Amino acid sequence: MNLIVFLPILAALFGVLGGIFRGLSLLNGYEPQTHLPISSDNFQLMLIILSVVSVVIFLALCAKIKFSTVPEFEKAFINNSAGHKTLCVLSALIISLCGAGGFYFALTNSDKSFYSHITEFPLWILAVFTGVSIIGLINTKKDITESNAYLTLIPMFWAAFDLIVIFKNNSSSPFVGYYSFELIPSIFLTLAFYSLASFLYSSPKPRLMLFTSSLAVLFSLVCVIGTIMAYISNSSLWAFEMQTLMRTGCLLGGALYLFALDLNLCRNI
Repeated sequence: MNLIVFLPILAALFGVLGGIFRGLSLLNGYEPQTHLPISSDNFQLMLIILSVVSVVIFLALCAKIKFSTVPEFEKAFINNSAGHKTLCVLSALIISLCGAGGFYFALTNSDKSFYSHITEFPLWILAVFTGVSIIGLINTKKDITESNAYLTLIPMFWAAFDLIVIFKNNSSSPFVGYYSFELIPSIFLTLAFYSLASFLYSSPKPRLMLFTSSLAVLFSLVCVIGTIMAYISNSSLWAFEMQTLMRTGCLLGGALYLFALDLNLCRNI
């Protein structure tokens, strides 16, 4: 039996477990007054160990991929089944709605000057268009042409811009353990969507696609679940801005979409 079919499910399970570690770390690994990390944050250590183990396992599974011919984009990622379409539509709605919400909160944020967060506006606009592009790819059925192939590029630009904004906002932060797990999902989302576009614009790389997208799903869920746990359990400890919560929703949508694509790709290898 080809073990690669379990890769997307394993990525999701590891993401949930890592998200719990992340949430417990945010709640117990930082001083309430200063937000300085404490030295005995075992939950973050467990998250780091899980991350390293996941990379090794995913590498081993992806190395086992055997295929006589590289699957075409249409066969690898387009599926007319109700379950696949439901996941894709749900992810598109989440990303678009959170993108629109992020744009609204950035526009109406009176705590900062307009120019201090002007770089965030393109991020939220790209998030909205990412949701639209996912719907567009669903509606293409099995007819990818030059006129709609560009839809695979928009999610990549959104993820790359998210990476730029997160790094810009946190590059001078001393809390590396905190913001690094906010940064990592954007890195692997960018690589995963680049790998997706390579099926149309370059030579297909199914191994790279599965490896990067699995890690994108894992670390996106780590960020999403950790943020939600911290926000619900003790919102006064981590006063997340609404834009942070909107970004969390976008990461959730991106993880759902890549999870759906990985399930379909694994069935066609």
